[in-house]
Amino acid sequence: MRNISSALVMIALSATLAVAAPPQEAAVQGLYEGVWKDAGGSLPAEVRIVALGNKKFALMARRKLPDGTIERAEIPGKIDGEQVAFAGEMGGAAWKATYVDGTIKGSMGDKGTLEIKRIERKPPSLGKKPRAGIDGCRAACQAPSEGFALPSPSRKLLECQQVVTILRKSTILL
Repeated sequence: MRNISSALVMIALSATLAVAAPPQEAAVQGLYEGVWKDAGGSLPAEVRIVALGNKKFALMARRKLPDGTIERAEIPGKIDGEQVAFAGEMGGAAWKATYVDGTIKGSMGDKGTLEIKRIERKPPSLGKKPRAGIDGCRAACQAPSEGFALPSPSRKLLECQQVVTILRKSTILL
């Protein structure tokens, strides 16, 4: 009997602790693509979500209209439970959108909608071997600027290491 009541208490406690956590800023922040539909038509849209800290975000959307102009919107957002809620006004229309699991869906005014998904752009060179002659910092140090001569290969490496140290101290990451 005692084991059963202990088990029930553990189950109740674990159910209480199993409440889903809010999304991490890094999971929400990024680039999204999808469709922005309203009276101006249904056009592709690009959206950037920027984490502002303190559980706040900015949704910055843009799309190219048929006449070539770029239409933009910036809507504030904040973490609300297990999702991020965006709400604001643009051009007299109320905007509301919600982030859940890599997708943002929302409405704009009476008839407008926004549906976008997070994307990960990867450079075509990702994972490939560097071009011949490219060797990190040494490549930059092998071609000294005009009027600056390096007397020996060991001197080149020393100079390069000093440059790396200076850059790291100045918060520029290599």
